[in-house]
Amino acid sequence: MSEQRKLELIDATYEMLKKMPPDQISARKVVAAAGCTSPLIYRNFKDMDELILLAAVRFLERYIVESPQLFDESQDPLVMLDSTWELFAKHGFQNVDVFLFLFFSQHSKEVGDAIEEYYQLLPDGWRQFGGMFTTVLFDGDIYDRNLIVVRRVASSGVFDVDDAQAISDMQCYLFHGMLMKYRDVYRDPAIAAEGLEEFMRLFRSQVEHYRIK
Repeated sequence: MSEQRKLELIDATYEMLKKMPPDQISARKVVAAAGCTSPLIYRNFKDMDELILLAAVRFLERYIVESPQLFDESQDPLVMLDSTWELFAKHGFQNVDVFLFLFFSQHSKEVGDAIEEYYQLLPDGWRQFGGMFTTVLFDGDIYDRNLIVVRRVASSGVFDVDDAQAISDMQCYLFHGMLMKYRDVYRDPAIAAEGLEEFMRLFRSQVEHYRIK
């Protein structure tokens, strides 16, 4: 199977993810959409989860493009924490089902590898989006990644260092819970925007609560 045909299957699955959650996508539906056979899918992907995971990566493209400038180590750590969460949450509330699948399921530790594999299929895209950057950005799970930034904020004197783990975990729990709250309604852009606003309000309230006065 050519890489082009493999991309066609990923594209067909991506279009389905715009309309339905990952758990509603089946090989039969992909076959019908892509005009292929089931054996063709399983010869090139170990299972449907791998195909769906690669298709879900496409929803991260805009986030990946916008992210690098936020991870400037010269900026204030608290500003970095706030701005990175706001950008991540903006895309999360626009694509709730996909973000739950990518970051709060058994597939969360596979995201970095999936991004690398996806962009290897698209050499031009790999250069545009910074493949090495994205692999590092999504290495491990969301809890580990957030803790790195929160510890940096704590080291700057904003939080008590002993509170860093709890602060980081609560931020991730809040995001997960808010995604679940909006799961059935987020496809309305206005409601997705409301979800982002509510999340950031609660997030900033938590930061202020733990901030050393």
